[in-house]
Amino acid sequence: MNNMLTSVTIPNSVTRLEPVVFGFNRLTSVTIPNSVTSIRDAAFVQNQLSQVEFEGAVSIFPSAFVEQVKNGRFFDGWFTDQSYTNSWANVVPSPMTIYAQWSVQISYDGNAATSGQVPTDNQTYNSGESITLASNTGNLEKTGYTFIGWNTKQDGSGDSYLQLSLIHI
Repeated sequence: MNNMLTSVTIPNSVTRLEPVVFGFNRLTSVTIPNSVTSIRDAAFVQNQLSQVEFEGAVSIFPSAFVEQVKNGRFFDGWFTDQSYTNSWANVVPSPMTIYAQWSVQISYDGNAATSGQVPTDNQTYNSGESITLASNTGNLEKTGYTFIGWNTKQDGSGDSYLQLSLIHI
């Protein structure tokens, strides 16, 4: 399954969300109305959820919101605060919002450089952090080109960043 839902409004008449009911979509946030009293196994599996707002208490299967997926990012779990300090225990006793923490790893590619070394970065960066991109520390060169920075796609059609740019995750 590979659905394309990017948003959904759950009617107040719904009381239970069945297994995989909204699974395998592209939802980024969802509000669960207080009429919903039960959320079953994998109801929201493999979405791109960054936050879930619960308008009331609800019984939740532990795997209801597992395996969130964003291209180029790793899902690190759910938290009850936007500072990502309080892990969510899959319990919703009253209205609350949970927040997904995402992390990334930065990799550099010489893009067919004819000489020099590609910088390495073995660090993992979490949601909310800022990163200073590498400069051309390895003196990358490509015949007929001048190095000016990095791009998210090898053909240059992605997002471009100057060396030492500060980016926010």
